Amino acid sequence: MKIRQVPLTEQPPSRTREANYCQVFVEHMAKDALTWFSNLPAESIDNFDDLTNAFLKHYSMHMTRITRNMFTTTQTQGEPLRSFMERFKQAARDTGDMPDSVPLEALRNGLWYDSKFKEDLSLKPPATLEDAFHRSRNYIFLEEDQRFYAEKHRDRAAAVDPKPRSEPMERNRHEEARDPESTIREVSPHSVRSSRRRVRARTRSGRFDATRHQLARR
Repeated sequence: MKIRQVPLTEQPPSRTREANYCQVFVEHMAKDALTWFSNLPAESIDNFDDLTNAFLKHYSMHMTRITRNMFTTTQTQGEPLRSFMERFKQAARDTGDMPDSVPLEALRNGLWYDSKFKEDLSLKPPATLEDAFHRSRNYIFLEEDQRFYAEKHRDRAAAVDPKPRSEPMERNRHEEARDPESTIREVSPHSVRSSRRRVRARTRSGRFDATRHQLARR
């Protein structure tokens, strides 16, 4: 027995009342709470205050851990809603008697900032956590449907035009580089006139040198 027993003949009225409180408290335990009580050391509880303090100490630590896990579960950029909801449900699976307002706030805060589902939860707050989970399915189906048709559209566009658009432009650049006329077109009129003057000057200089050479031979 977890609660230390005292013979009824030795119990004062207050002690009897404490025992009754403990008995009623234990009778209303269920699931995890009852498992916790069953694992208490024998005769570790002397009165009702001991029982309630031990219970609150255990479950305050338990709820703090669960709350921390929920509020640190956040959706990453580009993460599918289905993946995030599975992670959040895992973090919120042991809420027990925690008010739904706590996991609901953690869910809303954890969603990506421009999520349509986050917007829906803000504009029309759900009454229960189960309601939020049910509404998330509609957004999951919508997201996956849009992703499917987006990929289908990309595949169809690639089949119609398999070559990148930049390829013809690159090919034209290479053809112009091999075409001499394209090089001539890129030369400015000023550079053409300057080149002609240099050619004529060199020609005149060559003729003058040839004449002078002939005179010297005579």
